[in-house]
Amino acid sequence: IWLEPVETVGNLTLFHLRDAEQVAPVVSGPLTPGTYDDRERRIEYTGAWFHDNQFAEAAERTLTYSDATGDRAVFAFQGHALTYRFTAAANRGEAELWIDGSLRRTVDLYAPESHWKSSVKLETAPGLHRFELRVSGRKNAASGGRFVDLDSITIE
Repeated sequence: IWLEPVETVGNLTLFHLRDAEQVAPVVSGPLTPGTYDDRERRIEYTGAWFHDNQFAEAAERTLTYSDATGDRAVFAFQGHALTYRFTAAANRGEAELWIDGSLRRTVDLYAPESHWKSSVKLETAPGLHRFELRVSGRKNAASGGRFVDLDSITIE
C-alpha cells in the first residue's frame, strides 16, 4: 500500500505517498458456507482489478472487475458447492472458473442488456478447495469489451 491517510474532512481524505510500499495484512482461512461480497478480505486479487461502489443493482453496491488477460481472483473455501455471481453485460468477456488447479467451466458474461446478479454454480466433493476466477481475454464477437466481474460468492 503506497498511500497513507493524512487528513479527513467530510467525505474527502488527503493522502500522502509513502517512500516504500507497505504490505497489507492478509486475512487467512477458507470461506465457509455463506454468501460473501466481492470486497471480502480473503479474496486475493492479482492484476489490474477495479473495485467500484457506484452500482445500486450490485450486491452491497460493489462490483470488482478487470479486462486484463490473466488477472485472477483467488480464495480457499470449505464446502461442496460454490455459486459465482456476476453481471452479464454488453462489454463483458469470458471468465474461467478453476477449482483446485483444474478448469471447471468457461462462462461467457456477454449479454446485450445488463443482467445483474447472474450466476453459475459449481459442485465439487466436500472439503477444502482453492477457487480461481480468471480473465481469459476472450469475448463474444458481439461484445464491446473483455471485462470479467465478481459481484458475490456463495459457499455451500
